[in-house]
Amino acid sequence: IDEHILYCEGQDQNFFGTSNLNVYKISENGKLININSQLKMKQDSNANPSLNHFCPKLIYYSTSSNNEKILIEFNNLKNLFGLFRSSTAVYIKIKSGNFDNYENCATMFCDCSNLISIDLSNFSFKNIKYIYTFFGFCINLEEIIWPNNKENSLIDYPANMFYLCSKLTSIDLSFFNFSKVKLMYGLFFNCYNLEKIILPKNILNIEDIHSMFNGCNKLTSIDLSNFNFNKTYNMSYLFYNCEKLNTIIWPKKTFFSSYDYCSYSHMFSNCHSLTSIDLSNFYIHGITDLSYMFSNCTNLENIKLKGYLDWEKGQITIYILVYHSNVIINTS
Repeated sequence: IDEHILYCEGQDQNFFGTSNLNVYKISENGKLININSQLKMKQDSNANPSLNHFCPKLIYYSTSSNNEKILIEFNNLKNLFGLFRSSTAVYIKIKSGNFDNYENCATMFCDCSNLISIDLSNFSFKNIKYIYTFFGFCINLEEIIWPNNKENSLIDYPANMFYLCSKLTSIDLSFFNFSKVKLMYGLFFNCYNLEKIILPKNILNIEDIHSMFNGCNKLTSIDLSNFNFNKTYNMSYLFYNCEKLNTIIWPKKTFFSSYDYCSYSHMFSNCHSLTSIDLSNFYIHGITDLSYMFSNCTNLENIKLKGYLDWEKGQITIYILVYHSNVIINTS
């Protein structure tokens, strides 16, 4: 009990369908030790998860040793929300399980600050919709082994998925389906060592991507050609502090944003390596905030804004430009 505890926080939270949950510890000689007898579990067979709230809310797994290796076998759990949140394990592998009924695994590994490696090769995102803050605050995570079965997973909500994963160097999300995603804000926020990102295809309905790459100061190029920005209203702090970013591949299609509110505040602030920015495919209505959009872009020489900006639809803060006299704004 002192070494391994699985529990629900709060008196009104229950486990649903966890009778077949198996938790194993890997001993020093490599043997698997089933520790089910050491788990504290509460079940209510008469209760049903609320359709409007995630149940169970938070399940924590903790160990007394930061070098513990944990394997988890799932069988008919109803929800994965917060399952490993705040675990001290350095290595986690999903051993097996049937994931066809799962929709929500938000914050599943959130705040696993000791986690170095995660093996999801036996996991499945087939029917999972909610993965926000999935690896949030995993500040020591270096390796992610994605599922072997890469069935197209139609995700709804991946915001803050890698928030503060500061040791990851590359992320490949190409097997996900983000065609219905509206919110991608903070997706790679302060991933300081991230050098390569492969995004899903057909990102069609995005609305809010503020701070998506904020703090990715080792990222040199990013391909956004699969994006559709017609519905996007918030791109503030999108590339803030991307100090080495020198190449942005935009979509070729022209976009007509018609929101009454639209913020591009600090969008490229502190992008020291950008020499030119081409926004000629953006026809922008209803701008309310372009403040410090290009501030401290110390090597920026050319800004292309072909088309028009509807300056009269919003109360625009005038600090749009960088503080350098050599910048040329081309609106032809």
